[in-house]
Amino acid sequence: MKAAKAMFAVCFYLLLLPCVLILVTMPLFSILDMIEVANYEAPRLGYPLIVLGVIGGLLFASVRVGALRTLYRKYPVLLPFLHIAYFMAIGTSAGLEVMNQWADSLLFPKWLAIGGAVVIVLVTRVFLSYWYCKYPISLTVRKQG
Repeated sequence: MKAAKAMFAVCFYLLLLPCVLILVTMPLFSILDMIEVANYEAPRLGYPLIVLGVIGGLLFASVRVGALRTLYRKYPVLLPFLHIAYFMAIGTSAGLEVMNQWADSLLFPKWLAIGGAVVIVLVTRVFLSYWYCKYPISLTVRKQG
């Protein structure tokens, strides 16, 4: 039984590794796509929202299932890092979606689309700053470890 749990954990983490790589690079690529949308005034294909949902589900499972939580016990700062990456991916994807809506349908002016995308990313950063000011990572790491 213990070997089956270990095998499941290894398979799960092999699935989680590409998701973490996507999470870390997604905000950068979304910001670069927003710049291209503003320059070329044509929509860019970003990551579908279903990708964020699947990655969020995998992260949730990795925190809630005891056999999968060992990685976070070993590297306690990994969980807050993944939270930050996940919320930034959501914020930048939402900003890219606003820019794409402008480029696709031209319902509102360009400055409003750029401003909306910037506001969404800034609100995401302010939320993360508030959250980690209220619940510092060092205290979270100390409680878990």
